[in-house]
Amino acid sequence: MAKLARAGVCCVTEMRRHVEMYVKDDLFAGQTAPPMTDSQLWPNNKSIINSIYYATRLARFAFGFLAFDLAHVTLYCVLGCYDWLLSG
Repeated sequence: MAKLARAGVCCVTEMRRHVEMYVKDDLFAGQTAPPMTDSQLWPNNKSIINSIYYATRLARFAFGFLAFDLAHVTLYCVLGCYDWLLSG
């Protein structure tokens, strides 16, 4: 679910549809799927919301935010906009 959330899936119903397709087509291809009461394979809405939230926050702050800041600090140092940063 984290990979789908980082790819842009942000709606609970859409994520549930992807999970259903994965369980039926990939995990239990040609077999009967387990009942919907199995919480390990069929997460509830709150679990899906939490997965989407944590995946998007991790992607936003752990990867994109640091790269964005580092690129801008480098640009400002090269252009001489932050002389106090270079002079120490």
